[in-house]
Amino acid sequence: MNLTHILTSRQNAAKRIPAGLALALATLVPFQFASADPILLGTASSFAILGGTAVTFAAPINTVSGNVGVSPGTSITGAPANLSLTGTIHNNDGVAAQAQADATLAYGAAAAAATTTTFSGTDNQLGGQTLVAGVYKFGHGDTANLIGTLTLDAQGVAGALFVFQATSDFITASGSNINLINGADACNIIWQVSSSATLGSGSFFDGTILALTSITLNAGVTVEGRLLAQNGLVSLINDTIINDGCEVGEGPGDHHTSVPDSGSTVLLLGSALLGLIALRKRF
Repeated sequence: MNLTHILTSRQNAAKRIPAGLALALATLVPFQFASADPILLGTASSFAILGGTAVTFAAPINTVSGNVGVSPGTSITGAPANLSLTGTIHNNDGVAAQAQADATLAYGAAAAAATTTTFSGTDNQLGGQTLVAGVYKFGHGDTANLIGTLTLDAQGVAGALFVFQATSDFITASGSNINLINGADACNIIWQVSSSATLGSGSFFDGTILALTSITLNAGVTVEGRLLAQNGLVSLINDTIINDGCEVGEGPGDHHTSVPDSGSTVLLLGSALLGLIALRKRF
């Protein structure tokens, strides 16, 4: 068989690849990559709560999964009386100091991320919106930045990253909620707050808060993620904080608000495999 015949055979084989298989293979590409570079938390990733000056746990009880720490402050009040902890307390030790240093670097990286969408004026209300992966910048909300439900849609992209840049304070209303769909994961949600954050009573919240100053939770808040404050305190009252220990970009995990993917990824994989089998049989 000469070279010309070999090349012609390969070209004809390429032409015989089913169109559906080619489309499936092409569509699979987005699932292999995250939407943006992750904001790495380093050793801070193991902390559910990290304060700069203090951490307070008010009665009756707060349930925390993950480490609790403070640095450079030394005040942790209400523990163990008002705390049910799965993790370790680090009171201004080397572990807490390193975690605070890593959280500070993560804060800077999140603040420097290239913004894809800027909300201004009355657009600072995130509630009622469905957002895809990106970097969102917003300022102070007249009442709150999140009232009702914010839906985050990863569109089936593994590791899809959502970064929110609050240029002032960040406030969620009582009973507010974050709904995760199509593979969105709390591990890949970062809230960079240039001032302080306040989460309303009875709300459900996903993601890591990196606050320059303080973080305050009202009663009955459930957070899947982390509360990391640089220069102020973290204050809780009858709240639940769940940190599954994942680093940004590692997800997915088993999360309370996550809606399963529609199955499109599995269908595409199946279609591609069937196409490859059929193609092999033809040759």
